[in-house]
Amino acid sequence: MYWCKIATTDKEFDNIAALNYETFVEEIPQHEPNETRKKFDRFHKENCYIVVYKKTEIVGMLAFRDRRPFSLDEKIGKVERYLQDTDCENLAEIRLLAVKKRYRTGRVFFRLIQAVYSFAYHQGYSAVVISGTTREQKLYKQMGFEQFADAVGSEEAKFIPMVLTRRKFEQGLEKRIATSSHHSFYPGPVKQNTALSHTDLSHRSDEFRELFVSMKKQLQKLSGANYVATVVGSGTLANDIMLGQLKTRSVKKGLILVNGEFGERLVDQARNWEISFETFYSDWGTPYNLAEIEKYVETGNFEWLLMVHGETSTGTLNPIEPILEITKR
Repeated sequence: MYWCKIATTDKEFDNIAALNYETFVEEIPQHEPNETRKKFDRFHKENCYIVVYKKTEIVGMLAFRDRRPFSLDEKIGKVERYLQDTDCENLAEIRLLAVKKRYRTGRVFFRLIQAVYSFAYHQGYSAVVISGTTREQKLYKQMGFEQFADAVGSEEAKFIPMVLTRRKFEQGLEKRIATSSHHSFYPGPVKQNTALSHTDLSHRSDEFRELFVSMKKQLQKLSGANYVATVVGSGTLANDIMLGQLKTRSVKKGLILVNGEFGERLVDQARNWEISFETFYSDWGTPYNLAEIEKYVETGNFEWLLMVHGETSTGTLNPIEPILEITKR
């Protein structure tokens, strides 16, 4: 699964420098080779890097920058000379668009441009400009960029000044993203395709009671539980109910595994319940080290363990069976 984030760690910046070298030194000869095989951008401290991960590997990136002068300003002069006034109210520049060769499929580029659209749009930028390599001119056009000045650079590394405006995004690109095959597993807001309908079925009627009893029986069969209670609410409420049960029934401390946002949420809720527990942290998006977890479990007198199976904040599916085996031992 591919997922995006803004780079924040030294490890991520080192990986970005390596991909930067691979693309803009070895493949597109813009810079001189060096022994470190890493190329840190001259605007590194001003860049906001958006990266695409395949599991725990950075496979694509781009740099987002709104400080002037842009690198494109240095090539063609102030870009405002070529653009409409309304597009120049709040400009930004995209640079260093790079994807590892073996991952150059539509999915990775699509993830990157999705992130750009979302970031630029919600930051209130009027347009973003880019020096698009002539090798990928068709790709940039598919992303919605339009050429606004003559190509610049050498024959070996020629670039086309291109722009993506807020108006262009609002007119068509947002709809194209929304109707794509991309699916979001984040909680809400739910897309409402049809109007809500109403029913005259009373919750006090025999018909409703029969439906309710049937539903509970089906849930008991699915879960294998002796009793089922229904509560109207979100997954966060379900966590609170679970933690409330632990609060009333557990005597010893528990252990919560965390490698993403929803694991962090479990920790916050457990603190609110004032339950005794310890926390085992892993880097976000990184699979748990089962051997380390087993050693940790052996050091404490734990009564229960909580984890997130589908950590949708990073797209990580944490395995259940190996953790169950550890807790059994």
